[in-house]
Amino acid sequence: MIRKKKTQGKPRRASKPEARLLRRLGFSQDEAAALGQHDASELDIYVELQRQSPTDLSIRYELGIHQYWTGRLDEAIVSFQQATRDPRRRILSLNMLGRCFYAKKLYIEAQNQFETAIQQHEMTGGPLAKELRYNLAQTFETQGKVPQAIKWYSMIVREDHQYRDAAKRLEALRKTEAL
Repeated sequence: MIRKKKTQGKPRRASKPEARLLRRLGFSQDEAAALGQHDASELDIYVELQRQSPTDLSIRYELGIHQYWTGRLDEAIVSFQQATRDPRRRILSLNMLGRCFYAKKLYIEAQNQFETAIQQHEMTGGPLAKELRYNLAQTFETQGKVPQAIKWYSMIVREDHQYRDAAKRLEALRKTEAL
């Protein structure tokens, strides 16, 4: 369980085991560091809020986020599946469902969630569009589907060369494909 530690007014960083878990869940190093600022009491608050308002899908989505952050992937999947019924959070919920499935090594299920989100999202150059493309590319890469991974990384790099490590991954995949 991740807890806040008082460090002279500064939030603590995630510990090494926590950071490894977060990397496995697909978080970047910056996201993993930010996670150290959350604690289990926030999860408890959302569990109680959801209990009091079981039909409020925005609470269900936030609960799913906290469940994901604390590594409760099966619970998070249930929360995000329910939150997809909220049109305002549907795409975000599909993205998080994909991330949960990816973390559980259920790559085909993750791929399906990311593809559905991309199909239903108005694909502009915004941050969510790039994240969806990146997550799908990473899923293809993990499955060994190199041509598909190259396609999606390439779309990202053409739009934003500095987005995460997409350019490095694209170069590495093209080199392996050329062999």
